[in-house]
Amino acid sequence: MKLRLDRLVFLLLPVCPVVHAAPPPCVFCEIVAGTREHALVHRDDRVLAFLSIGPRNPGHTLVVPVRHAETFGDVPPDTLHAMTDVARAVAAAFPRAGLRCDGYQLQMNNGRAAGQTVGHAHLHVIPRFAGEAPAEPEEARRVAPAALASVAARLRAALAADPPPAPRPPLPALGEEVPLERIREICVAYGLPQLWRKIERDPPPRPFRSDGCTGWFDDWQGVSLYPAGFLHDLKYWAGYPGEDVERLVADAELMIDVARLLGSTAMAETMFRGVRIGGGEQLNAPFSWGFGRQPPRP
Repeated sequence: MKLRLDRLVFLLLPVCPVVHAAPPPCVFCEIVAGTREHALVHRDDRVLAFLSIGPRNPGHTLVVPVRHAETFGDVPPDTLHAMTDVARAVAAAFPRAGLRCDGYQLQMNNGRAAGQTVGHAHLHVIPRFAGEAPAEPEEARRVAPAALASVAARLRAALAADPPPAPRPPLPALGEEVPLERIREICVAYGLPQLWRKIERDPPPRPFRSDGCTGWFDDWQGVSLYPAGFLHDLKYWAGYPGEDVERLVADAELMIDVARLLGSTAMAETMFRGVRIGGGEQLNAPFSWGFGRQPPRP
C-alpha cells in the first residue's frame, strides 16, 4: 500500500489549540465596579447615573443598569422602570442645579448600526436649549471626568432635594406564603398605604399567597403581568364581604396596571371582564373577593 506524501505531511503537522481572544472589558461595567474614573450623579441597587465624557451640553447624563445588559431588549422590565425613574429625576434636577435647560432629550441607541458605541445599555439624558451651537463630533467634545466634578456635585445636591423613587422590592414568587411584614414593605413601595392600614387593623386569618393573574397571562408576549396580578390578589385577600365599590376599584386598577405594562388596552379590557364575571359570587372560592377572611373550602 502506498501512502500519499500530502497525507503524510498533514499527519505530521503539530496540532495547535484554538485560542479565542478574550472579549474586551466593558467600560460601563468598570464604572459600576468603581475601577474606572467617572463623575457620579446617582447610584442605587439597579441603576447608575454619571456624566458623559463627551457631553452634548453641560449636564449630559448617562443612566445605565448596574447588571450588564447589552441593549434595551436585554434589560429586565423592573430595571427599565428604575432607569426611567432616574432619568426623569435627573431631567427635573437640571434647572435646580443651575444648568441651562429649556427642554431635554432622552436617547437610547441599540446596536452598532443605530450608533451604540458601548455594548452596555445606556439612556442619554441631555439638557437642550434654544440657540445652542450645532453638535461637534463626540471625539472633539471629550473631557476628563475630573473636569465634570463640579457639575456632578450640583446635580447630586439637586437630586438629594427630590430623589428618584427607591427601587421596589422584588415580589414573592407565585404561590409563596407572604408574611405581614413583607406585605407592609410591598404596600409602602407600591403606594398602597390605605390597603396596609386595613390589613394592619384587621389581618385576614388566612395567609396570603398569590396566583398572579389567576394563571391566565402572567407572561404575555414577553411582558410579565405578575406585578399587576399580585397586587390585585392582595386587595382581594384583604377585602370584606359586601365591599362592591372597593372590588370594582380593585378590578379597574388591575386593568390600568395591565394596560401600562403592555402599552395597550385590549388585554386589560379582557382581563377586567374576566374578573368581573368570575370573582364575585362565591366568597369562599379561591382568590375571590375577601378570600383571606373566608374559611377554606371543604
